[in-house]
Order: sequence, then C-alpha cells, then structure tokens
Amino acid sequence: MIATAPPGGAYRTDLAAAAVASLDEDGLDTTGAGYTPVEVHLNPGGE
Repeated sequence: MIATAPPGGAYRTDLAAAAVASLDEDGLDTTGAGYTPVEVHLNPGGE
C-alpha cells in the first residue's frame, strides 16, 4: 500500500496531450467522431 501521496512529477499527461495534438494536426480523428460500427457475422464453430 502506498502510504503517502506521490510527488507532483509522478503523474504527467503532457506527453499524451502532445501526441494527441500532433495527431490532430495531421488531420486524424482522435475523438472517435468519425466512428461507424461494422456489422460482424459470427459463424458456428468459428468458420
């Protein structure tokens, strides 16, 4: 069990935010706004 709170630099989101910003700049959908479900047919026995 962790007895004390971690120091301020132990948790950071700047790397993930920079990655998402870079993907946004490249015109990629990072929010799922363009998601459309795909219909999947399951066959008995996996065939």
